[in-house]
Amino acid sequence: MTLPQAVYLHESIETIEPEDFFDVLIIGGGPHALGLAARLREPRPAALYTDIEHSRLAFLQRPDAVKLARQPKKPYNLRAPNPSKLREQAGNHFNDDSFPRLLALDASSPQWLGRWNGFFHHLDIPHLRSPMFFHPSPADVDGLEAFARRVDRENECVDSGGVEDVLPTVGQSKRGADKIRKRATRKKGCVKSSLGAEINERDRSSYARPSSGVFRDFCQKELVER
Repeated sequence: MTLPQAVYLHESIETIEPEDFFDVLIIGGGPHALGLAARLREPRPAALYTDIEHSRLAFLQRPDAVKLARQPKKPYNLRAPNPSKLREQAGNHFNDDSFPRLLALDASSPQWLGRWNGFFHHLDIPHLRSPMFFHPSPADVDGLEAFARRVDRENECVDSGGVEDVLPTVGQSKRGADKIRKRATRKKGCVKSSLGAEINERDRSSYARPSSGVFRDFCQKELVER
């Protein structure tokens, strides 16, 4: 994915070359900008396909996929096709020309999430406030959770513990946290009295909060590098 370019206001533009025209101009290089750029270049977004359709399309359109030749009436006359020739005939359905040309401008950093990662580093913020399914990848809503499991870094993600157990975070006062805790306790009591047990138990791991390192590496490997 194209990296954001630094902006210098003192430079003057005399001529505009054809390669300087872009379909989409993105201002900034934060999570929202990265999510927009990834969504515009994602061939199989999760918002348009179900999990079964997404897995089937990913299998059929994988780079090493080779279409089988139609079986003739006499199998003993079958000649093995040339895989390289079939790949040339199939072509690449998702080359760079099929996607819109993007240009991201960020005055703070030439890298994606440069300012975001800098704030998390200097403020020493260990974990995000948002759950695992809040991430900029459009391919899979469970992509961040799957990435943490694949790289064996689930221990870096912490359980939210319910809204009533969350301590005040950056930008939130203790008084505001107390109001949220009391409101959640009343709602939780009503749910337990009417239903008996907690709901969505199978999705509990999705409400864990990822560490800043897991989120940073996920965005770099699954979005920027891919």
